[in-house]
Amino acid sequence: MTDLDGKYKYSDVRGVNFGKSYNGFVTIYPNPTVEHINVDLSGMDLDGGTIDLSVYSMSGQMMIKKNIIGNGIELIDVNQLPASTYNVVVKQGDKLFQQKIIKID
Repeated sequence: MTDLDGKYKYSDVRGVNFGKSYNGFVTIYPNPTVEHINVDLSGMDLDGGTIDLSVYSMSGQMMIKKNIIGNGIELIDVNQLPASTYNVVVKQGDKLFQQKIIKID
């Protein structure tokens, strides 16, 4: 910041994280989205078995279903879905995670 008399002072540096929401073991971003979502499964247990990922419409219709082996970042193409709100469900064994995403055009 610079005052009118030419004196200046620096503010503290703060980190900001845009577009990524951390919730424990699964992170989904960007939200809202246009073409795809990234589902970060790196917090999932490698020995926990297959990961079932599903995307449901708000009326409960399954729009996308994918079985994933391993963890990491999974790219899910939502370009074919109409603009709306969807529920992403990730399940591995008895662990269940749900998050709403918004698809825009």
